[in-house]
Amino acid sequence: MKRTLYSAVAAVLLGAATVVVPSIANAQDDDGRVFADTGYSVSDDNIWSYFNQFGGVATFGEPISREFTLAGRNVQVFQNAALAVQPDGSVQPLQLSDPGLVPYTKLNGLTLPASDQAIAFVAPSPDQPNYDAR
Repeated sequence: MKRTLYSAVAAVLLGAATVVVPSIANAQDDDGRVFADTGYSVSDDNIWSYFNQFGGVATFGEPISREFTLAGRNVQVFQNAALAVQPDGSVQPLQLSDPGLVPYTKLNGLTLPASDQAIAFVAPSPDQPNYDAR
């Protein structure tokens, strides 16, 4: 059930992010931030630094959106995670089970589960040991 919730929320985030046409990769601008497979780049220096510090493509996958604003924060979605810039400039993975983050239960004909506090209560936070195994 937890994986289904995460998948549904990720689908909503991806849908919201892809409303904007992806930036076209410029061959002259290839400093490692441009990902030809997805056509997106990482332009925010804080996100780029966090991305590289915590494993890059092996951890997060390639970007699948450009940077956009969600709940007042700059966010970029990757194949395996969404990263958000905090007011102090630090970057944190989004906790997809946060209530109100994705307030939709219907999107493009899909029915998505609403935020469930019971799941949010037991969902691990990204800073916990063995987060990926929980």
